[in-house]
Amino acid sequence: MISLKHVVVLATCLASCSVALADLAKSNLTDLLAASELIIRGRVVQAQEVPTSIAGSALIRVLETYKGTSDPRIRITWTSECDDQPLEHLGAHVVFFLSRRPSGTYVGAEYGVSFWPVTWATDKRLFMLRQSPVQVNIPGLLTTATIEDPALCIPMPSVWLGSCQAEGVYVDELVKVLHKPRATGLPNNRLKPAAGGGLAAD
Repeated sequence: MISLKHVVVLATCLASCSVALADLAKSNLTDLLAASELIIRGRVVQAQEVPTSIAGSALIRVLETYKGTSDPRIRITWTSECDDQPLEHLGAHVVFFLSRRPSGTYVGAEYGVSFWPVTWATDKRLFMLRQSPVQVNIPGLLTTATIEDPALCIPMPSVWLGSCQAEGVYVDELVKVLHKPRATGLPNNRLKPAAGGGLAAD
């Protein structure tokens, strides 16, 4: 059931939603990866909201780290702004794209699109569901998988058949992108005139 607090906060932020949605529509995965200091897969083990607001924080148990370094448990905070992503469900399994605050807590690397739900696909591979405003602009990464988690099959079919099709990214394919060796750029391999003639590496 939706509480009175949530209704009041929702009414307060509706006026700014169109602007927020316009900003979210510009999001793409390449920028999200670049903006993330830390990318992990984890589970929500504790969550709390600020009184009179839907802002809050959650304690995350880190299962895997894909970028950066992390403690076994970290705390993530979110705001009460329209379309931010609260972490209200204990046990939620998520890939987090994060930035670290000076206080040591973490926030989403990009507002409203930094927490991607994760589940096992029927082919036994971890699959994370695309956050709909984000353009997956890395060729070959966006795909469709069959999942069996009714909580993530939205909208639910009128007759539940035990599975549904979901759009997103396989976690192992994301890891390949993150660990792909970067091509050496020209600035580090330029040739310049050497003393006494000829060329030498810059």
